[in-house]
Amino acid sequence: SSRESIIKTFFAQIYNNIDDLKKLRQSCTDYLKLNPDDNFIENISIVLDALQILRKTKDFKEAHKLVGPIWSNLSKRDNLYIADIFLLNNILFIFPLETAITLKKFSFKQIKKYENFYNLDRLKINFNLNLSLMYIRALEFNSALALIEETINLCKKEQLLIQLSISYIRKGICLKYLNLPEENWIEKGYSILTILEEFDILKQVKEEVLRDSINNADKE
Repeated sequence: SSRESIIKTFFAQIYNNIDDLKKLRQSCTDYLKLNPDDNFIENISIVLDALQILRKTKDFKEAHKLVGPIWSNLSKRDNLYIADIFLLNNILFIFPLETAITLKKFSFKQIKKYENFYNLDRLKINFNLNLSLMYIRALEFNSALALIEETINLCKKEQLLIQLSISYIRKGICLKYLNLPEENWIEKGYSILTILEEFDILKQVKEEVLRDSINNADKE
């Protein structure tokens, strides 16, 4: 169905391509015209608006205004659906680091309720990747590295090569700033993406490495 297609496409995103965000947002608009009371798709549309703001203007404050009520509402519930947890993962990085850590702990507590009948390692990987980037940008490289090592093991278990490549790249960044041997982890990550012909993601992670190098140099 169109609803299932929207949800599947939304949760399958690894990096936020602006054209893909616009296309999916239009799908939400078309769907909501016929189903105006579907709160979950409405929440997805709000998140898509926030992600487009970040891609266009990097205005985290404005994006936070949009998604803040979603976290506020879900954080008060005793039980979440799997789809709610996926939704929280997609807004994690819009919040301050301290809030993001709380959000992840809350989500993982909810995840435990589903582990007996649903493979949630992929969801854990996505949470870890989002939070690891936030640790890096906060110069908390030891915390980022610990999270990345855990993620690498999960990626190998699930055979998720794109996420593995991103983990390698971020591991290299952490080792560099901790003055530890880098062992070409960044290049290993680039090589995997090149072999997979994931050139759009490769371009974005290279921009991420450059941006973080500049930002971290400024903070130092």
